[in-house]
Amino acid sequence: MAKIAVRQLPEIPAEPAVVLSDERPSRGVLTRRAFADSAPIQLRMHIMPGDAMIRWENSARGHLAYIWSGSVRAGARKLGAGSVLLIEHRASAEIKAEKEGAEILVFNVNPDSEPVPERAGGRVHVLSAGQEPRVERMRGNESVGAALFADSRCPTCELWLHENSFHAPGYPVHPHYHSEDEVILVTAGEIVLGHRRYGRGTAIAVEREAVYSFHAGQNGLRFINFRAGRPSYARAGDEHPVDELAFYTELARPDYQDV
Repeated sequence: MAKIAVRQLPEIPAEPAVVLSDERPSRGVLTRRAFADSAPIQLRMHIMPGDAMIRWENSARGHLAYIWSGSVRAGARKLGAGSVLLIEHRASAEIKAEKEGAEILVFNVNPDSEPVPERAGGRVHVLSAGQEPRVERMRGNESVGAALFADSRCPTCELWLHENSFHAPGYPVHPHYHSEDEVILVTAGEIVLGHRRYGRGTAIAVEREAVYSFHAGQNGLRFINFRAGRPSYARAGDEHPVDELAFYTELARPDYQDV
């Protein structure tokens, strides 16, 4: 049976530098792990003191890092809060926290998952905060905005990260499902699931084909949403999903810079 799991990152104990086969934080980095190692999509928050580093070496399935707070450097580029670093499968990269430190969200597909990505991989992209394609009124709806950080159209990788913002208090999203496993991370406002409210820092893992619904809290809602590949969407009871990218035709492709 498909499942939904909810974790609140600020409440998860931070562990000393979690070392993975293809991701190695330096000494002093603390990590909050949102989901079990066996989860289809893994999410970690790395808490980096000033000058701390994280190195990805020959990334197994690709990593996508979202700068939650503070700033880091990737090569010569400074990336502040809201920026994205996309390390494709078979690629290597390194970031270093600026003096004030940083908190980094890292999404990746379980490295033991199948199949291995078919595209070539091997590249590292950055998208600085404010450079992502964005619209405040999605498809003419004044209550919904959107942004694209990664849209699966890259010729060498398939990772996806979008943002939705719901400006109207209580705005409902009706029961629906997707073709891909996903992780939603609340960045502002509240998401209401059933009778429970969850605020900034809440991570929600939704297995593919799990039917779910939610609505925005009284102060609205904004979240980012990670998938391993280009997803489809369908309302509950509809057996014919549609390409989710069709909802974002107003937005240009993210203009990455390689490092």
